[in-house]
Amino acid sequence: GLKSNVNTPRCSVEKSVARIVLKPTRRLTRFEMVSKKETCAFVVLTYNSGVFLENCLLSIMKLDCVDPYIYACDNGSTDDTARVLNSMSERFPSRLSTIFNDKNEGTTKPRNDCIKAAIKSGRVFKYLIILDSDTIINSDAMSKMFAALESDPSIGIVTPRMFNDRGVEQMSVKKAPSLRTKFLKAFPSKAANSRGLAREKYEFFPGKDLTTTPPNGYVPLNGKLPSLKFSRDNSVYFGDYAISACWVMRMELIKKVGLLDEKYFYAPEDADYCACVYEHGLKVALVSGASIFHLTQRLSKRKFFSKINLVHIFGLIRYAFKHANKPSTLSKK
Repeated sequence: GLKSNVNTPRCSVEKSVARIVLKPTRRLTRFEMVSKKETCAFVVLTYNSGVFLENCLLSIMKLDCVDPYIYACDNGSTDDTARVLNSMSERFPSRLSTIFNDKNEGTTKPRNDCIKAAIKSGRVFKYLIILDSDTIINSDAMSKMFAALESDPSIGIVTPRMFNDRGVEQMSVKKAPSLRTKFLKAFPSKAANSRGLAREKYEFFPGKDLTTTPPNGYVPLNGKLPSLKFSRDNSVYFGDYAISACWVMRMELIKKVGLLDEKYFYAPEDADYCACVYEHGLKVALVSGASIFHLTQRLSKRKFFSKINLVHIFGLIRYAFKHANKPSTLSKK
């Protein structure tokens, strides 16, 4: 992946074949990165996520760098997700709007419904943030991601480093998916799994120079969680696509690229949208110094012969045909 440093929006650019280095005039503090509270729309999709949901929503409401409005859609959950959403709606009536589906409608249509609701609200949003309901975000990460977007107009989507509740980092940016990679990752063989993971892995994972010493101003949401890890590497790395557990983008990107493709029920809707971002002349980036919690693993890894894996395979076939011979990834640009 390509690399750049974005400690400040005002910088000089030095290009080489391997990387782009942005040299800061000085290092900004977290509070200087975003000088005012920007009005942001948060889209949260839920499905049987009651155990995670309250912490996710509270982490949004406790951000000190944004003026948040949350649009949440439940996909026919059978646990207590609806109760949590209703309780949080009563607690934050002007900040949380909810949609309840009778059944699981996948990942694209519910998110699109939330984005449409945000647009129809009449509010002027600078940023759109798409989150999984098992994420816990923080102001430090958000400020750094906003700064990355503002420092480079060619960036369409940014994402942070993500750690689960065991402190293990997940790859939040990956190389373009393929059927071969999918089969290797899903096949019940550790050797095959390792080969599949290697095909999608960038050299900037896992993060280097990690520390549990939090940046100034970082406040953990839940004392029961382990200490969040942070990278001292404040670079921005470019890659083919970012998983949609945490996307941060300018709201204007929706006008340029459009909504998510609803012909995908499940994955690879994230790779597809990032491919569309590249096809519109923009890039997808990891903000290395930003860290959040993402507490669960993907659904499709559980069984080789499963409905969700079959849905994923059909999605990959669609992805391959849709983006053939187009500048849909970093390597094709």
